[in-house]
Amino acid sequence: MRRSFGTNYGPLYQAAYLLGGLQLRGLRRELVDSRAMSEKAFHDEILRQGGMPIAFIRLALGKQKLTRDMNIDWEFYGPLPSK
Repeated sequence: MRRSFGTNYGPLYQAAYLLGGLQLRGLRRELVDSRAMSEKAFHDEILRQGGMPIAFIRLALGKQKLTRDMNIDWEFYGPLPSK
């Protein structure tokens, strides 16, 4: 509760926390639900990777090499709704 209303955290703290959670759920759906990894292997690897952007963790878990001109964005929450 203190994190939500205290003065020690910036106004975007909750938004960043939610965004990270949505990215992890999207990554789990991509890897575990497709049976590319087991649930345990997924969680163990997330913890092993440590604190880095989720897009980089996605590359590591997918055994992809980062290149200079690579686009690391992905639709972790599905496609955007059309207007």
